[in-house]
Amino acid sequence: MSNNSLEALFAFIMATVFLQIAWRAAKANKDRFALWRSATNWPTTLGTIDRLGIKIVTENHTDHEFFVSDTYYTPQVCYSFAVDGNLFDGTQFDCTHRRFGSQLQTRAQISKYKPGDSKLIAYNPADPQISVLDRSIKPTSIADSTLPAYVGFFAALFLLAMGVRVLL
Repeated sequence: MSNNSLEALFAFIMATVFLQIAWRAAKANKDRFALWRSATNWPTTLGTIDRLGIKIVTENHTDHEFFVSDTYYTPQVCYSFAVDGNLFDGTQFDCTHRRFGSQLQTRAQISKYKPGDSKLIAYNPADPQISVLDRSIKPTSIADSTLPAYVGFFAALFLLAMGVRVLL
């Protein structure tokens, strides 16, 4: 294989990788908004906050040959509620699946909730095991949620164009 063919093949492979990244980011964003839209119409019932805390998530990866450890914080909540005499437990805080950069930001997010409090729980009438504590929080802004999809898509287009150009 010539160098041009190898370069084009590499560009096409990388374009495929970026298209997959874009597809997954777009699907995750679509799923978050679908859950939020659906939850805005769900019925509610009074439930009890059983536990409330902050979950620390650490992700390790390499970045330009350096080992990087990223730490995020997410609300961790457990609540219980009853629908038609059946008891259910839930852990879904909101519809965003958002991660915060500091414990302070996460504490601010959960500050209006305390263990033992009675709060309205929204639940899916078709499957009450699917529930959410705070459906008022809309999924992340367009810049946060769709930017990875657009970047992946345009990177893939650029790489495809480069691959075609190398072959010509």
